[in-house]
Amino acid sequence: MSVNLSPLAGAGWQFFDNNGLPLGAGLLYTYAAGTSTPQATYTTSSGSIANSNPIVLDASGRVANEIWLTAGQSYKFVLQTASAVQIWSFDNITGVNDFSSATATNLTVSGTLTANGTLAGSAFTNYFAAPPAIGGTTPANGTFTNLVATVASTLPTPGQFDNSTAGATTAFVQRALGNASAVTTVSTTSTLTNAAAGALIYCTPSANIVITLPPSSGLVVGTQINFVNINPYTVQLKGNGSDVINFIGSGSSVSPVLITNDTATLIWTGGVWNVIAGSIEWQYQSARFGSNLSANGYQKLPSGLIVQWGTTTSSGTSANNAVVTYPTAFPNITFQTYAVCAGSPTTGSYTVLSGATTTSGANFTVLLNGSVISGIQINWFALGY
Repeated sequence: MSVNLSPLAGAGWQFFDNNGLPLGAGLLYTYAAGTSTPQATYTTSSGSIANSNPIVLDASGRVANEIWLTAGQSYKFVLQTASAVQIWSFDNITGVNDFSSATATNLTVSGTLTANGTLAGSAFTNYFAAPPAIGGTTPANGTFTNLVATVASTLPTPGQFDNSTAGATTAFVQRALGNASAVTTVSTTSTLTNAAAGALIYCTPSANIVITLPPSSGLVVGTQINFVNINPYTVQLKGNGSDVINFIGSGSSVSPVLITNDTATLIWTGGVWNVIAGSIEWQYQSARFGSNLSANGYQKLPSGLIVQWGTTTSSGTSANNAVVTYPTAFPNITFQTYAVCAGSPTTGSYTVLSGATTTSGANFTVLLNGSVISGIQINWFALGY
């Protein structure tokens, strides 16, 4: 059986829901074009093993196998969530380079077409002797080569977000393949236009700047913009007007700030801009990099280790007169706690003794020359996970 790779979901595709999240366990149905009659697709170029219908996406929203379409047949693709909510439908899809069902009109050839491809006959000769205009340009007379050259030179590049069946130039294909549509240098506070869609914004600020994203009114879902900051000044990203930026999955508005060598990838999901990649997302990985950088604060590390610090003041003249409550409780265990007095006495010396420690706090006893003393500030430090 002759098959061609599907241009839609053919190999290695990943699908997302309307919130920009991977469409785990999503359902991809294939039907005969313009109908609801199921039509088989195949897992390899041999066309011997059919895919399931629907094709069930894996947990990351990817197709498990390649998708090959029967030559000469047109398909309708329908994508649904695992709970059968339709996300989109595309009709009249044929395999890549499948010309078996192509037809030609308005060209009559009377004569002989030989096995080696030579065309002969008065109608064919006359057609190329005085060919019609193409895109406002009339090809040079006499040869098929001139006709093809004219088509190639006059074929327009479809618009920025064109998803129709218009012919695709190499410029359009280059953009659609996922390569950066442009590399744009920005060094001052600026507002981007729709031309930034798909571009790499190369930030070279000479002072702290703000870059406002393009207005969403002129964008399509899936528009992506990439940023990199190479200079020792900050670049703050802001939504345009009421548009907001979220760290994907957080559901809260953010205004990312890129420092030196930071990168960020933002995608418009139809309701918000989502930060989906880049070093900038570390700021919002609360489970791995969460922090509270205040006088009594903490820093979480990817290994699970948590570093905490702070100050407290002793109260009373009995044991455990300096009580510490950690800014965030250790989920599992406290490894070590340390404390020192913030100053030095006029005479003698301070001593800080460690008392009972839990995952949520610690107790210390503050002494001056061996006697418990009140009103002395201590600085403490704790490690745990």
